Amino acid sequence: MRTPILVIITDNVIDEKFKNVWIDNVKMYNDKFTLWFVYGKENRTIENYIRIETVFGDSKVVNNDTHNELYINIPDTFENIIFKTLVSMSYVLNVTNCNYLIRTNMSTLLNLDKFEKIFNNLPKKNLFAGPFIGNINKRPWISGTLFIMSRDTVEYILSKPFVNDKNEDIIINTLVPDEFVSFNIPRLDFIQDTVLYHKSFIGNEDILCFRFKTSDRLYDATLMNDLMISLGQHKETLTHFVSNLGLCIREEMPVYQHVYNTPCIYKSY
Repeated sequence: MRTPILVIITDNVIDEKFKNVWIDNVKMYNDKFTLWFVYGKENRTIENYIRIETVFGDSKVVNNDTHNELYINIPDTFENIIFKTLVSMSYVLNVTNCNYLIRTNMSTLLNLDKFEKIFNNLPKKNLFAGPFIGNINKRPWISGTLFIMSRDTVEYILSKPFVNDKNEDIIINTLVPDEFVSFNIPRLDFIQDTVLYHKSFIGNEDILCFRFKTSDRLYDATLMNDLMISLGQHKETLTHFVSNLGLCIREEMPVYQHVYNTPCIYKSY
């Protein structure tokens, strides 16, 4: 059963560069994953599309050999990311029999070689995992960089009403079941002149998720492509790749890696 990866993206020149990295990354694992790019309303002519009905009226799906594109009939704004996320999750659940669903964004890279291996041990129910960003109301909160969800968790989220008055990742975190299974997905952040081991430790070779967010988005896309090639070809260790960049290297509260690196059941109070 292939796992869908939903990538939130906008229709511009820079994002197309990130898109090409995603396509190259996933095509090496297309027997395990399917790739979906989720746009707002298109600003160019779309050909060979399938018209679908959503809560926002007519939307469009384009199926390609390497990926799929979903154009939702809403303005492509930051405030509408929550609607892009929910509509795409609903559509993909309806057209696939997936057991899990991944939701991420265009400037995030996944180490799919390692991802493929952890899926064999993931809980089948109530799963909501990703890079841990904090502990709120005695439960971990997951960064919008990456959500890994079991099918029943997605169905539960889609069934709940919400008010669009916060960032999308905050809204999603408030909609997950009261009891859920979660664990930290180690993440590496490239931010300005710093490489940050997010809730992890320097030298961790088991990083699954990479976030590229400097002020130079073209540099981000280029660096993301370089890392994707390095990981895919096993040319060098991650530690060696990072050290060769000549950037400041930091680690963020390594204790969290040990607390949240195995699945645990959490309950809201």
